[in-house]
Formats: sequence, structure tokens, C-alpha cells
Amino acid sequence: MSATHDLHLVGSIGLDSADEVFMTAGRLLGSHLKRIPDGETGERGDWITWLEPVFAKHPKLEKSDELFRLHAAATPRIRYRLKRGVIPDDITFENLFYADNAARSYKAFVKAREEGKIPKGCKFQVDLVPAHSVIWMFLQDDLHASLDPIYNDAVKHEIEKLQATIPHDDLAIQFDVASAVFARLERNDKSAYGQSKLANLLFTGLTYHPGGGDHTDAYPRKLDDGAYWVLLLGGELDLDWYAYHFSNTPMAVLVRGSAS
Repeated sequence: MSATHDLHLVGSIGLDSADEVFMTAGRLLGSHLKRIPDGETGERGDWITWLEPVFAKHPKLEKSDELFRLHAAATPRIRYRLKRGVIPDDITFENLFYADNAARSYKAFVKAREEGKIPKGCKFQVDLVPAHSVIWMFLQDDLHASLDPIYNDAVKHEIEKLQATIPHDDLAIQFDVASAVFARLERNDKSAYGQSKLANLLFTGLTYHPGGGDHTDAYPRKLDDGAYWVLLLGGELDLDWYAYHFSNTPMAVLVRGSAS
């Protein structure tokens, strides 16, 4: 191919397996890739819908009467609520399965690299979705503010498991910031985090960041005035802060999203 710049794959790739993703992306994109995801194949092909068992099988949650639609034409989904007698502080999320999936895909990544299908120096990318998107889809509105930090604690635990499983020099982590944030920004909707574009940005997000090492690839470093690329972690809006606080991490940490 004739590309002259590095390329970033944001996550889902329409192929059948991680093996096929690594082989195909490596062959077509080669040295333009600094990191590569496993393609979120199989049951993970529809973004975060594969996480529903985390809520459906939770012993302290049950289906509510509240329907959720991502947009007017989207398939409606039934949200979950607390069972009678349960309070938010009773809730924990023991396993979100990101690290489990990554451990399996990492083996395929190493094999593909050893066979020369992935360029040396390319990192294994794991895409994590913080609470703001997941609980928007699966939990009724009145639980969002209280369960946001609880769910993000589970995301932090997934990061810890990733660190224990995958060598840091091989690992890149991407935090997905997608429709749960940007749809509300575009519509200026009221949410559990407040009303107006500014209020929707100032919510409690992830504040944990892996440390150590000498590699970073923080992105984006600057706010593009033509789009809503912003840092949505810990209520901070300053992209210089973002680049600074990740400057000593051993993992490339990315934020993705779109205003369109």
C-alpha cells in the first residue's frame, strides 16, 4: 500500500478470528502499524453487547421495565435494576473478561510475530470500555451516578490482570469514548452527569494509570477545535495534562471517539 503515515486500528475488524486479524492486518498494513488489536471477533463483534451476561447473571440485578435505544432506529434493549433490598454499595463486578480474552489473543499475537506476520516492535492492543458507555446501555438511569465508580473499579482490576499477564513492552491499552458520550454532547442531553456539553464532560471517570517504563504514545495530545476530542478521565479536559500524566507509562494509552 502507498500510505506514508502510521495507521491506527480502533478495535473491531470484520474477520473471523484473532489469527486472521493479525495475519491480514500485518500483510496489508505492515510497518505502518505501531499497535494491533485482536479485532474483537466472534461474540465481541457488536461492540459492548457481549458484556450483557455481566448484568444478566449478576445475583443482585434484575431486568427492569426501562428500554434503552442508542438512537431512534436502534434495537431496544431492556436495562437492569437493583433487586429489592439491594443498595448500590452492595454491587461489585468480579470479572469483565477483557483480560481473559486478551490472554487468549496474545498467544496468537506472539505466534504471528514469531512467524514474521506482524512487524517487530508492534504492540498488542487491548480496547477497554469504561463505565460511561457500558452502564448507559445496561443499567437504568437512576443507577448511573452511583454505579459508575463501582464499574470502573472493575475496569481497573482488568488492567491489573492485563499487567500480570502480558509483558508491558508488548501492551497498548485503548479506552473507548464513543456514543455514550458523544451522542449526548451532540444532542446536549441531560444525563446522570448533568446537563449541557460541559456538564456531560465533567464526570468521574478512570483515574488509575499504569506506571513505569520509558515508552508512551499518548493520543490525542491536542484538542481539535473541529471535533469533540477531549480527555474523559477523572473530569480532566486538558490534553496537556493527559500527555503529561501518561509520559512515563510502559503502555500506549489511547482515547477514541467521534463527533459524527
